[in-house]
Amino acid sequence: MNEQEVYDRLAEWYGMRGLPQTEHVDPILKAIFTPEEASLVTGIPFSGRYLDELAELKQMDPAELRSKPEALAKKGAVFRTVREDTVRYSLNDGLFTINLGTFWPGRHDERSKTVAPLANHYYYHGWGDQTKDTHLKGLRVLPIETTIEDTRQILPYEEVVKVLESHEYFAVTHCPCRSRKNEDPEFLDCKYSTQVCLHFDRLAHHIVENNLGHEVTKEKSREILRQAAK
Repeated sequence: MNEQEVYDRLAEWYGMRGLPQTEHVDPILKAIFTPEEASLVTGIPFSGRYLDELAELKQMDPAELRSKPEALAKKGAVFRTVREDTVRYSLNDGLFTINLGTFWPGRHDERSKTVAPLANHYYYHGWGDQTKDTHLKGLRVLPIETTIEDTRQILPYEEVVKVLESHEYFAVTHCPCRSRKNEDPEFLDCKYSTQVCLHFDRLAHHIVENNLGHEVTKEKSREILRQAAK
């Protein structure tokens, strides 16, 4: 299998979880993954698996495989779940990897600067191309003879801050959308802070453990919300 086929297979694998397949995908995947990483990631399930299960799936020795999913977790491509003394790994979908995992850390490295223009172009010229002319919705409504209120709304600070009370562990990352724009010369840098994305509990632990963001206290989370409200 040649190098291009490796990336084509990865794009197809991500496509199973809704990554729009356009000409924009290939250069992004090449900027994020080495050919070896692309080959390894292809076929990893999107639900959690133990290292021994991944080793059997990829036909590798567990000792040889051990460090690879850990490195991919730090890239934001793999989700690492720790429970007591066990660790499970699952592949993040393509949109998560491209937009969140890559830009949460707010790095100004070569990879971020390379991916940002590609991801922005994909966002504006490829992300929704496959569905923009669709007249039928992708989801169906099943009647249950009960009225359900649509509770979606933009909440004021006083209401949002109450969310903090239902969580125990907090982390903050850079806003991936602002960071993506700041690394792209075609966009003006955001004049506001980019460290405004709050995360809680399981996701927050994953973010901190993999250097995608850092831990904050509940009071610091409140302060971030106050500054965002301003």
